[in-house]
Amino acid sequence: MQGKFDENKVMKQIRKDIKENKLKGLYLLYGEEDFLRKQMRDEIKQAVVGEGESMNYAYYEGKKVEAASVIDFADTMPFMAEKRLVIVENCDINSKAPDEWVEYLSHISDTTCIVLVERKVNKNTKFYKTCNKHGYAVDLDKQKKAALTEFISKWLETNNCIMDKKLISYFLARVSEDMNLVERELEKLRDYCVEFDEEGKVRAPILISKEDIDSICVQTLEDKVFEMIGLAFKGNYERAIILFQDLLSLKQSPVQVHALIIRQVNILLQIKEYYRLRNSNRELVDTMNLSDYILRINTPIAKGTSYKKLKYLLEEGTVLDTDIKRGRIEGRMAVELMLAMCSRPE
Repeated sequence: MQGKFDENKVMKQIRKDIKENKLKGLYLLYGEEDFLRKQMRDEIKQAVVGEGESMNYAYYEGKKVEAASVIDFADTMPFMAEKRLVIVENCDINSKAPDEWVEYLSHISDTTCIVLVERKVNKNTKFYKTCNKHGYAVDLDKQKKAALTEFISKWLETNNCIMDKKLISYFLARVSEDMNLVERELEKLRDYCVEFDEEGKVRAPILISKEDIDSICVQTLEDKVFEMIGLAFKGNYERAIILFQDLLSLKQSPVQVHALIIRQVNILLQIKEYYRLRNSNRELVDTMNLSDYILRINTPIAKGTSYKKLKYLLEEGTVLDTDIKRGRIEGRMAVELMLAMCSRPE
């Protein structure tokens, strides 16, 4: 069983396996989304051995793990239980799988469940093909806006919180699309907005406003660069430089800031091109995977800037990026040049 991650399909199937006590012997959980990898790993662990330590559970992580010791534990009969659980996470025996490990994964005991957790896998290796053939290989990549919005909506419902749909887009744009960070910021908002009645009971539901988000949520580096570029395009070079200096005081890398400026210009260029071809907002959001909030704040800039200038900025930014990597110019100077070019009238 295989396939690109789809929250409704894959999560429901694994939870169905858990509910019906029909867990498979082998799961390979991989992809860029840390939150989903850990969530699925922990749900399987809870189903097989519960929380805490167990004689029927072993966890392996790191470069020094040997295939022989993992196999030895996995092949031992479970003690007063139906199954043993083995979790092997970020290990060399996965990334550089020895033959004995790959061979074992093709005939795991019926009394053992093995969960392999990796950030990246090479799909051309015998290891991946074995996991895909004999188990369940699940790609848990970064989620698109629709899936993240659904995740937030479910979290709000579960925690008896209310946030306007438009605010969800604003919230996502502010805190980034990392699910671990999204959950932490939602928990902060809930605790910040909670109110109690005279008897000390929580007033329900908990209402979350834009002011609450602005007061308590982390503003991402990308969000700050958006603000800085917006000022530059409006001709306010001095204010844009002040924001850049603020970023430097916070120990942000000017090289990373420059990369985000190029990304921002590229987004503006794509927005310009979509409107030139008379495509709709919905097509733009779906194709570029932009939040409604990001589209809303960038569209006026894209419409107010010529295609020629945006293309020029992207080309010059790419040249500066190469110059930074070759040591011809410092990152700080490159950012200042980009802000000057953005703010220059056409």
